[in-house]
Amino acid sequence: MRFYQVTDCIRRLARIAYESGSIANIPASHRVWTPLFIWWPVWPSDEQHFFWLELVWRRRHPMTQQWEYRSFRTAAEKQREADDSAGWPPLIH
Repeated sequence: MRFYQVTDCIRRLARIAYESGSIANIPASHRVWTPLFIWWPVWPSDEQHFFWLELVWRRRHPMTQQWEYRSFRTAAEKQREADDSAGWPPLIH
């Protein structure tokens, strides 16, 4: 088998893995939680509101392959924010 035949075979196998939705096509760097300063609104799965212009953690969900966001804030941090913003009107009506 010649080199160009091997590369064509690899390309075909990669396309099949991608189209089948296999987890093998998600890079390892996307499977672990990585910090990201988010500049578009996202709703972390462990929060009650949107995050925007803040640090969040993201990864590719192993089954759905969608980006998943989390804040990993403790209950004390969430309570402190709720107490600090108790007198403020809601930003989204």
